Amino acid sequence: MELAEEQSLRIQSSGESLITLEDILDGLEEALALERELGASAFEVDRALLVAPPAAEKRENQERPEKPEKPEIPEEPGKPDKPEQPEKPKLPEKPEIPAEPEKPASPVRGEYEFAFLADGVLSPSARVMMEKVAAYMGKTLETAPLVCDGGLPHAKIHIVLGSTALKKWFPGKRAAPGQWFDAGGGAEAVVTRSPDRVLKATTKETLLDLKKEMQAVFKTVLQRIKQK
Repeated sequence: MELAEEQSLRIQSSGESLITLEDILDGLEEALALERELGASAFEVDRALLVAPPAAEKRENQERPEKPEKPEIPEEPGKPDKPEQPEKPKLPEKPEIPAEPEKPASPVRGEYEFAFLADGVLSPSARVMMEKVAAYMGKTLETAPLVCDGGLPHAKIHIVLGSTALKKWFPGKRAAPGQWFDAGGGAEAVVTRSPDRVLKATTKETLLDLKKEMQAVFKTVLQRIKQK
């Protein structure tokens, strides 16, 4: 109260209008009421937070951090090269087949000692039989040919195999098995059984008889050859 009275006296001595302590208190009360209405409140603040950060630090904070670079993905290891396959060995070249020698021209009459004349191609069994006959006579079917078509071979003696072959090779001639006749041109001919007909014999006895008959003819041919 003494302080308030002293202030009141000072205000009066300065010639200003008189303001009492009661007026000051009323003003403070009105100010507080206004602050309450406005919702203002006072709180303590650390003054260090009010200080602006340095410009450099501020820029660093504003700058966005750079994104870390993606790690490089290692490349897949390349597939190992396929090992080189060894070259395939070359197959040996096929040997050249020598050309068949030209067949000699038709031999002159008398080149073959004897030849067999058939009416057609013999069966396999009959041909085997004639191969054995030629071997018995010291020949083969090449040195004593078996002929079924074409012209007469050039031979000293013609062995006619059956009556049908006789009609084919010497039309108009008649001769029984075992008979001889002149074939012309200095050649002779003799008739025997057809090997296919002999092999068709119905009994074993008949087969043996026909083979003996043929064998007699072939023996005669060999005798005639020695005489020529």
